[in-house]
Amino acid sequence: MSGAQSLSVREVAFLAGVATSSVSRVLSGHPDVSPAMRARVMAVVDQLGYEPDLLASSLRRGATMTVALLVGDISSPPEAETALGAEVRLRDAGYTMLVTSSEGSARLDAAAVNVFRRRRVDGLLLALSDGSNPETLAQIQRLTAPHVLIDGDVRGTDRASAVVCDHAGGVDRAVEHLHDLGHRRIALVAGPPGARGGRERRRAFEAACAGFGVEAIVEPGGRSAESGRDAAARALARSPRPTALLAGSIELLPGVRHLAGRLR
Repeated sequence: MSGAQSLSVREVAFLAGVATSSVSRVLSGHPDVSPAMRARVMAVVDQLGYEPDLLASSLRRGATMTVALLVGDISSPPEAETALGAEVRLRDAGYTMLVTSSEGSARLDAAAVNVFRRRRVDGLLLALSDGSNPETLAQIQRLTAPHVLIDGDVRGTDRASAVVCDHAGGVDRAVEHLHDLGHRRIALVAGPPGARGGRERRRAFEAACAGFGVEAIVEPGGRSAESGRDAAARALARSPRPTALLAGSIELLPGVRHLAGRLR
């Protein structure tokens, strides 16, 4: 035999002197295998450098042991933290995670869901750029694998589970704090309206300002520090100017903070 690629489960079984079903159970981590049998099979596997064909195994099992994660920007700290947490938990459960970034594009959201569906992943974790995009909704409706929306919602389907954040609570407290400091004209640099977080923060901001008798200014931003800086500049160009700025996301924060000195 010339190497790992020339070997098969049948040959490993022959050399170990066991049934092919026993080799399959050992390699798949089946609990119904004696320690002696496992050691016997693994000794042959280690000696010959046998590597199981993962594609063939997935076809036999009807599962790929992969879960897909779609994020808007993997370099964003919250999304990077989400990816790391998901990968650790999935790895502990024996799964491999596939990751792709949509770069904030609804078109790439839809394309990624389509590719993952065709790859027959066992599950999908979706942090969508725009849950209202019809093309993305059409792709999600074609999914048969379990899928979970990360801080998102998709109108038109009730088949997706979701994990959501309390954006309103944080914005309420921020407005209350600024009100207590004496601010009566506050600007929010808002995130993309297509994302749940952006919508929820804006809704909470306007409601909180109304409740505290504060004038609310909303300037739409995007998903980058540059868009945050541009939106903050527009807010500060108003007359009269706001006396405080709120950043609608951690991605917008550096750009907003860059112009915050003008408030002094």
